[in-house]
Amino acid sequence: MKLSSTVYPERKQLPVRHQNIVQAINTVNAAWGLKVPFFFSGGVFYWGEKPEQKKVYTFEYGVNILGLNRTGGLWELETVSAPFVKHSHKINVIHPQVSGEFEVLKVVSSTNESGFIRTYIYF
Repeated sequence: MKLSSTVYPERKQLPVRHQNIVQAINTVNAAWGLKVPFFFSGGVFYWGEKPEQKKVYTFEYGVNILGLNRTGGLWELETVSAPFVKHSHKINVIHPQVSGEFEVLKVVSSTNESGFIRTYIYF
């Protein structure tokens, strides 16, 4: 677990019975008027923190970008297997449609019908 070290005012009770973890965290955020981002990545729960990143990886048109589409307000970048890219990491994108440094919002890895691993990075 990686939790923010920020201290918040004490509460005597905050009922979260019969709530799943997402509902309970949303209850905590609402009780304190917070908008603290939270997610799971690599088996670790992050609340108000981001995974450590030692390198900003570059994805470039004609080199390692297999596809780039705009879907639902996000960019979806298709590349070969990239298990080193995690939620909240920064990536550098060089493409005719969009270029710059972006924060990763979602990463999905899958195997296509030909048996090749593909990583879909959303930013």
